[in-house]
Amino acid sequence: MSLGKLGVGVSDRGNTSKIFIVSDLDGTLLNPKGRLEKQVELRLNQMIDSGLDITFATARNYRSTKEILSGVHLNYPIILQDGLFLADLKNETYLDIDNTIPDSIHSKILPDLISQDAGILIHTFKKQETLFYSKDKNKGFVSYINSLEGIFNLEKIESLQNNKYCRIAGFTLVDSEKKLKPIANALRKKYINQLQIHYSKDVCLPGFGWLQVFHQNAEKGKMAAILAKKIGVVKKNIIAIGNHLNDLSLFKSAGKSIAVSTSHPKILKTADTIIPFNNGHGPIKFLEETFKDKKKFP
Repeated sequence: MSLGKLGVGVSDRGNTSKIFIVSDLDGTLLNPKGRLEKQVELRLNQMIDSGLDITFATARNYRSTKEILSGVHLNYPIILQDGLFLADLKNETYLDIDNTIPDSIHSKILPDLISQDAGILIHTFKKQETLFYSKDKNKGFVSYINSLEGIFNLEKIESLQNNKYCRIAGFTLVDSEKKLKPIANALRKKYINQLQIHYSKDVCLPGFGWLQVFHQNAEKGKMAAILAKKIGVVKKNIIAIGNHLNDLSLFKSAGKSIAVSTSHPKILKTADTIIPFNNGHGPIKFLEETFKDKKKFP
């Protein structure tokens, strides 16, 4: 589905007056339990109904994001899974921007990953995203799978190697830090210009970590720039609000970057302005005060 079919204005010419907000969710607008508080939702909708142009960029998948934002008056597509997908939650469709990994790459990389004997999830996409996995390789992988139950479409199969997948969006490996770090280094050397490769520690299980491999263009900032161009908004009129490292690319795509006070140190150092978090009420107060006087916008 195209942006034009959404009723979203499509333009190659930048609008020099339209202000566009792109906000992260977890740790920014959501409370520590991962929910949008009722008063935050109410105040957000009041601004949207009065003309605030805002969308959201999240690491969450379609199903989880749709549930959280079910009461929000959405007017624009949402950036999902750190820029992997752009989706219209109102009409329940994904938009026609393809950040899936080309067959020429995943056909080579998948056998190599399987041979490492780590816990592997394969992210695939057709009309919706489905995650395939095979054996429960280790306790870190089992814990990770359990955390995804009811949020992602999970499908356990006999063999990852012999299955005929539809479009592959990426891979997540879960295993010991000792096993994953050499794999990450080898992938970076070979695919540095083609893939996003991120390793992070599992804070709940010391010694374990996650290695995620996605398309090079799968970034919040790159998807925000694509969306802004489609709706005719120039970079200096984009305000990005975030709190974690996956928001750095979002900050780079914006004219002004806003970090909540509980953000990662690197985000705090990068941001133009720092505001209170207060379980999502801080960003809402900032938007209310700024929205009253558009002269404050960049």
